[in-house]
Amino acid sequence: MRTAAVGRAGSRLNWTTFRPCHIYGAPSQLGCFPTHCRDTELLNRLKRGETLTLVDGGHFLQQPLEVNDLARCVVSAIGNPAAKRQFFSMAGLDIVESWQYYQMIADYLKVELKVRSTPLAEHLMLNPGERPFCCHRVYRFDHHRAANLVVPSTPLAAGLQAHAQWLLDQAAAR
Repeated sequence: MRTAAVGRAGSRLNWTTFRPCHIYGAPSQLGCFPTHCRDTELLNRLKRGETLTLVDGGHFLQQPLEVNDLARCVVSAIGNPAAKRQFFSMAGLDIVESWQYYQMIADYLKVELKVRSTPLAEHLMLNPGERPFCCHRVYRFDHHRAANLVVPSTPLAAGLQAHAQWLLDQAAAR
């Protein structure tokens, strides 16, 4: 009996793997690694004027990915021969420093963003498992375009505003 193994040249399996970075959008919570990730109190913290603690002042580059952009890309791989047996790193349209992610949310709430910096070495000593999130994470879309996949199109500020408004609406409905 023959079995098809994933990744082998003669495999009969058709697969595509997506490796998304930080995904945001309803119904999840806002907040990105390494601190304040999926923080259920983030909007309230910002409204109360609390200081957010960010590793190295939040200067790591990232490309948060809006959930609907991820979904559109995944759907565009279905039946797409150029996407078969490929790996795609998934990221959002905009490259920002982590503190800018929080600034966009604070701007939408019309509040001041207050940030306290934690040194990277100190944070990693206390949280060694967060090392993969304490670096720049920037990706290109060349591979996606070559495979005729839909690339992200949601500007980060607009996506974060929609996500924050959804969370505010959910809180008001309770």
